[in-house]
Formats: sequence, C-alpha cells, structure tokens
Amino acid sequence: MASIDQQLLPLSGKHAFITGGSGGIGCACAKKLLIDGANVTLMARNNDSLNAAKTALMGDISTGAHVHTIAADSCNETALKDALDASHQRFGSLDIAIATVGGGAIRPLLMHDEKSFTQELQLNIVSAFLLIRYATPLMVKTASPEELGSIVCISSDAAKLVFPWLPAYTTAKSGLEGLVKACAEELS
Repeated sequence: MASIDQQLLPLSGKHAFITGGSGGIGCACAKKLLIDGANVTLMARNNDSLNAAKTALMGDISTGAHVHTIAADSCNETALKDALDASHQRFGSLDIAIATVGGGAIRPLLMHDEKSFTQELQLNIVSAFLLIRYATPLMVKTASPEELGSIVCISSDAAKLVFPWLPAYTTAKSGLEGLVKACAEELS
C-alpha cells in the first residue's frame, strides 16, 4: 500500500469518541472518520463485538489512524465519564463525540409499563445527554478557540413521524432532537 500524506487528511491528529461503536451506525461513522485521518475510540458494552468492529475497520483503513476500544455501558454515568477521560488521556484531545446508542421495542402503548417506557428514554436520550455532558468540558480543555469540536447525535424519522407500536421510541427520538437543539443553543 502507498503511504498517505497525513497533512492531506482533513481530520489528521483529531480524535473522535463514538458510543454504540460496535453497531452498524457506529462502525459506519468510524470508518468515515478513519478515512479522513481521525483516531477513533469505539465504546460499546460487548468486548467481542468491539474487537470484531476494530478488526474490520483496521483492515479497510490505511491512513495511519488508530482505533481504541472501551467496553462499557453508555447509560452508566460513571462508566461513560471514565471512558471519555481515559480516551482523552490516550489521544491528548477530544474533537468529535458521536452518540449512536439507541433503539426501541415494537410494543403497543398499552403493553408498556413505567419501566419499559423509561428504559427506552434512558437508552435514546440519557445516553446522549451523558456523552454531551462529559465530552463538552474535554473538548473545551484542549481545543483552539476557533475550533471547539463537534457533537453528533443520531436520531430517526420516528422523531417526526408516527409509527405503529413505537410510542416510547418516537417519544425518545423527539426528546433527543429537543435535547440537541437546546444544547446547540446553550453550548454555542
């Protein structure tokens, strides 16, 4: 393989942190970031899935960027904060944070109880909130004033459209989009 000039890569020297990093959306995000030269930390709950994702990604990439994995639950505040801190220390910066964790069960409204409904809100909104909450100070710590970093949260058409038997998921994705708008206003 030919050597790639790191100066030609738009994200060379940058570091991205992705929750849900072993899933399809997380891996697709990681691949694009790696192609552009960014170092990537993938976080997900399952270590075997993370290792498989890392192997697949590194087999496709020849930019010299690195993939680091952390097995932890992004809905656990302490685990997420610790993972961000460790990743920041490893790469010396945090420039991009991407929240891909989400999902929901196909379940009619009246089949939900408080616990099942709340779990979907936790998965789709709280995990993103925690990433934003703890990634932002790390981004500010090492960024230049003209480039403070980017936070991306993955939503769904369900935030705007009603789908049968997805009331908790629809509510969660609508809430996620509201959170992103509020954070964009406050953090800008």
